[in-house]
Amino acid sequence: MRARGHWQGRMGIIAANAIVLTLVGLGSGRAALAAPKPLVVEAGQSVDRVAAKDRTVDIEGSVREDVVTVNSAVHIGAGAAVGGSVIAFGGSVTVDPTVRGVQVVHASAASASALDAAFGSTRHAADNKQRHNWVSMQIFLLALGLLVGLIVLVVAGGVAENVASTLVAQPGRSLVYGIVGGATSFLLLAINDGIAKSSPVMGALSSPISGMVAIGILLVAAFSWQCAMRVVGNAAARRLHRSGDSTLWRRMALGLLVFFAVNTIAGIANIGLGVLCMSAEVFVTVMAIGALLIRLQALWRDRAGRPVGPPRSSPAPGT
Repeated sequence: MRARGHWQGRMGIIAANAIVLTLVGLGSGRAALAAPKPLVVEAGQSVDRVAAKDRTVDIEGSVREDVVTVNSAVHIGAGAAVGGSVIAFGGSVTVDPTVRGVQVVHASAASASALDAAFGSTRHAADNKQRHNWVSMQIFLLALGLLVGLIVLVVAGGVAENVASTLVAQPGRSLVYGIVGGATSFLLLAINDGIAKSSPVMGALSSPISGMVAIGILLVAAFSWQCAMRVVGNAAARRLHRSGDSTLWRRMALGLLVFFAVNTIAGIANIGLGVLCMSAEVFVTVMAIGALLIRLQALWRDRAGRPVGPPRSSPAPGT
């Protein structure tokens, strides 16, 4: 029974290290990984783990954990130290006679192939799930954008048109204002969060204010998002040679569809590329926030320049 338990423990070690090897030696700390040339741990060098496949491995230094190889020729030289085991799936292992206490475990190359296939299938399933989640998120954003676009059309369609026009006329200034506005928003949220965490009393008093600030920022971002989609929709319409008059919502919807298509296709090909495309959507939205701030600044100046009270009537001619 004791021998059986020992063998089961060794098989557990083999499986665990095979997983590490299959995942290309992703372990804690510094790991020596297989390279296009022979893998060498030089004398005086110390690593956590060695994982190699179809390579020559020469251990002259110190390995704190295991050496795991597939179809490799492993040599443990004089003066080397291995804290774990040398686990070989196929290939050969030679240990210098002066090295003591190195445990060598041989496993068949067929086992390595089976593990490669199993973990390859697992990674494929995980990638498919990630792509499915990405597409679902893009569908949700498209539906949300269409709904928000309808609300903007009903509540503030004229303002959205003005903001979109400002974004087209002053893109650089809109970007600067948008960055400043976004930084200010994050600063306000951070200040409110700090006040809320300072004490339970301050947290209770500042909670309604924090909620109002967060809701206000969310509404501005949603409105600006639709203004940006209006601009993108106009650009897409020109590309499609449909630059005639169209409703605000249709152009917003066209802009949303453009980003939906680009983000979805890019994300299916590569998640990192999809995130990069979504960053472009965020970038245009930040510019729209800046255009909104420019419009608000102009409105403020107009109101500040007007005289208080009703305008004086001019005297009638001849009086």
